[in-house]
Amino acid sequence: MSIVGFNIGFYLVVPFLAVHLADDLGLAAGVIGTVLGLRMLAQQGLFFLGGALAERLGYRRTALSGIAVRVTGFGVLAVADSLATVITGVLLVGAAAALFAPAVEGANAAYGRQLEDAGVLPRAEVFGLEQMAGRVGMVMGPILGALLLTVPFAWTAGIAAALFAVIGMLFLRWFPEPPRHDADVVSIVGVLRVVARNGEFLAYAGLWAIQLAAVSLVYLMLPMELAAVGADRFVGWAYVVAALVVLGGQIPMLRIIARIGNRRALIWGFLIMGGGFAVPSIVPVTPLWVVMGVLGWLVLLNAGQMLLVPALRDAVAATARETYLSAHFGAMNSLGGVLCVVASAAAGSAYAAIGATPWGRAMVWLVAAACIAGGAAVTLAALSRRRRAIALRPEGASG
Repeated sequence: MSIVGFNIGFYLVVPFLAVHLADDLGLAAGVIGTVLGLRMLAQQGLFFLGGALAERLGYRRTALSGIAVRVTGFGVLAVADSLATVITGVLLVGAAAALFAPAVEGANAAYGRQLEDAGVLPRAEVFGLEQMAGRVGMVMGPILGALLLTVPFAWTAGIAAALFAVIGMLFLRWFPEPPRHDADVVSIVGVLRVVARNGEFLAYAGLWAIQLAAVSLVYLMLPMELAAVGADRFVGWAYVVAALVVLGGQIPMLRIIARIGNRRALIWGFLIMGGGFAVPSIVPVTPLWVVMGVLGWLVLLNAGQMLLVPALRDAVAATARETYLSAHFGAMNSLGGVLCVVASAAAGSAYAAIGATPWGRAMVWLVAAACIAGGAAVTLAALSRRRRAIALRPEGASG
């Protein structure tokens, strides 16, 4: 339930932030892309620190701190009337997730290992079910946000702040501290050193960064594409369609992952995700076709994610040898945050430079597709070479 509420509050505001920045504050596309990228950088980029703090302070305390910071962030956005204030608000909103999410992910990974060891269900399935719960919030949040488009943005941000305050009270009452394999926690620097020395984990973190950057482009490219043909009123409903795809497809995808294995799930996931970015580039530039092309992109993007996310998170937890789980998940998302800000700023600048024509917008989509597929192929090849090197290493060799 906490994940549902957290995502309702998030998707009540963030999908409509680009519209608010453009229509109410009059910011240019390149500036909007940078602002959205800064939120991702504050969120994903500080995950490594949030994960290390969770190892040091405990999952429960760190998660509660994150909720308090997010209440403050949405409160700032509710009253923001300048670029500097908006940046302060989005940085607080992002930093809140850097505290909350690694703590919850570490707790879920620990509980998932217990369930798998007890023969209840595989841990990858736990991650998949968690993703489904998050998508319930993705359905409800944009619906509420779309209904609130007729009221001032300050009201929407204020409602989100109040919702997170309620979530904080629920966490204070019902969120326990899960059992851990690494009860004797060393310093934060020591935890980060353990993570940084795990080479196989860093390869998986690279894959996570690529898929996360692809997903982050939704917050910019979806409203920009629909606004170009006067269909921006469909922004909220597009998120609803994407979330419904996950709600209906995640269980079948978990069965596919169990049958084909994590590695093939990663390969097919990236192929589907990258291919999805090519869809909007080939449709005629009319409102109906642009909406259909965007929906096709979102369906394929989320289908790829349904394969990627459970397999990647399970592989990362196993690669971490079940220790310092929050720190590993945090570092993984930090790398993603760096790539997110680069991708968002680049896409925003590309729209500003060449996106005014149908050919220019098509090129933005095709370049994004090539970067996702190509980056994933290179990283997967590097991971395969590393595994072969480990297998061929003489017994007793270190490295």
